[in-house]
Amino acid sequence: MKTAPAQFCRAVTELLEPVRHLGVESYFDDISLLHEEWHHHLHAIKKGLETMGLAGLRFNLRKTEFCKKELLVLGYLVTDEGILPNPTKHQLLRDWPVPQTIKLCNK
Repeated sequence: MKTAPAQFCRAVTELLEPVRHLGVESYFDDISLLHEEWHHHLHAIKKGLETMGLAGLRFNLRKTEFCKKELLVLGYLVTDEGILPNPTKHQLLRDWPVPQTIKLCNK
């Protein structure tokens, strides 16, 4: 089943379409809700969970995070201050050793 991930992604996207106007977004198997107002966020969580539950989908609570002020998405850190590079990756690049020879530069 090589197409199973794509089919799952499409199914989740279609399933969440009725609540997309509430700020419920999906990317592969991740579902994100971003709001500035707390009561809007809670309402979207409730509606999103209801929609997923009615479809018979369940969440792995060990992998589930609620009400976070920061979110790592596709190598970026999304905060209330904006979208920033992932600090861990940024630090790895800063700490990368400087090549000392031409041969190392060409690698």
